[in-house]
Amino acid sequence: MFDRLNTLTRRAFGAAALAALATAAPVAAQDYSDYPSKPITVMVGWNAGGGSDIFARIVAKYAEEYLGAPFVIVNKPGGGGQVSLNELVTRTEPDGYTLAVAIAPNMIYQPQLRPEGQDGYQFDQLVQIGTPVRVPSGFMVPNDSQFETFDDLVAYAKENPGKVLVGMNGARSGGHGLLLMIEKEAGVDFTEVSYPGGSKQVQAALGGEVHVLNTNAMHQVSYVDQLRPLGFAGENRYALAPDAPTFREQGYEIIDYVTRGLVAPPGTPEPIVEHLREGMLEMSMDPEFKEDLAKAGLALDFMDADAVKTYVDNFTKNQAWVFDIFREQG
Repeated sequence: MFDRLNTLTRRAFGAAALAALATAAPVAAQDYSDYPSKPITVMVGWNAGGGSDIFARIVAKYAEEYLGAPFVIVNKPGGGGQVSLNELVTRTEPDGYTLAVAIAPNMIYQPQLRPEGQDGYQFDQLVQIGTPVRVPSGFMVPNDSQFETFDDLVAYAKENPGKVLVGMNGARSGGHGLLLMIEKEAGVDFTEVSYPGGSKQVQAALGGEVHVLNTNAMHQVSYVDQLRPLGFAGENRYALAPDAPTFREQGYEIIDYVTRGLVAPPGTPEPIVEHLREGMLEMSMDPEFKEDLAKAGLALDFMDADAVKTYVDNFTKNQAWVFDIFREQG
């Protein structure tokens, strides 16, 4: 009888406790109204002076006005941006005070091609803030090159397999992916030569070390008097290089871009994410921001988080064969 009373008592106490919890006032939601209250660090996974660094510093110029705090740019080069993105995902407090620059196709290729068992970020862990820049990739040559058009290059490459040297930014990189797309679509075989950075690629092309520069349309604006575009991989002509033909209009279905945007670590509170997203969108509507991007060869082509995901999903589906080749090559 005593045991039975004890059991009933415990049950009654438990029921009363649950009832009390049910009727108690809800826990107050976290207040983020004072965010941001200090500078925001932005990691750039490339050396100072490169395209992503230039992009980050242009955004930083407008950060305090549109995001509410100044940016502190920290360069952490390595692995085509992997070093900074891995740190963002695995070792960064998700409080909105540390962001990173992320670019496609790097953020697409890297998780897909990482060796099994090796730690590293996954694309879905990157909280997309805003991607103001989408620049088509393409082929360029020095102005004194024998190749006047892309068809000239293709004809020569077919007659001389492997003899055309193409400068690019490393094996299993975005540039390497573009090279494979062009080889497949045009039915040619090039020989790739890797360089650690866009400026070194440009100088290699201008110095005659390679025949072709595998780059993006940003360099068409920066080196308009020294380099001639053979084709860019946009759906349409690049806004800042309207005289440069696309591959598509020359009969080659090749679409490929380099994007640049900001990402936050997983777990960043939604109010902070929304604050940053709204600020980036407003910034992208500022004519002076657009003008500063254009001066650097970067045309404004804003993609929000949903648009970035759609782009990445389509790229992953359409270029699955490129991933397979990269995996075979190790």
